[in-house]
Parts: sequence; structure tokens; C-alpha cells
Amino acid sequence: WEWGGTTSIEVNVKYNSFSKYSRVFDFGNGDYSDNVFLSSGEESSTIDLFIFYDEDFEYLTTSNWDSYTWTHVVVTVSGTTMKIYK
Repeated sequence: WEWGGTTSIEVNVKYNSFSKYSRVFDFGNGDYSDNVFLSSGEESSTIDLFIFYDEDFEYLTTSNWDSYTWTHVVVTVSGTTMKIYK
């Protein structure tokens, strides 16, 4: 499995409450198998980006989502370099 090259994904998100790994988007073949997802954190409102491939993964965590407020987020992926812009 290979991510399809340099990619940018842009979203506007409004969370009223946070659940463990509540997905904003999730592209792939299922949990922990060749997928990419953007979500809230495991036990907080952090912004988490995960890329799973074969039996390995990469992730990036950054500042928190804002509650009850629309948040504009841009994610870029180029090879193994991931960035989150809020």
C-alpha cells in the first residue's frame, strides 16, 4: 500500500463534544490497515493525524480542536512528512 503522493485535505469542523478518536475523515481499508485518518485524540481534544501502512504507522499530534466553534484545518502529506495547519 502506498499513499498517493503529495496530498492536501482541507476541512471545517465543529465539535460539540469529544469522543476517543472521533474521526473527521478516514480513508482506507479499516482500522490500523492501510488507512489515513484525522481525529480528536484518545482522551482529549488534540488534533491527531494517523497514516497506517502494512504493520507500521506514522502520526502527528498538534493543538486542540475548539469546542462549539468552527475550526478550519488543512492537512498535508508528502512522503513521510505530515503537517497540520489550524
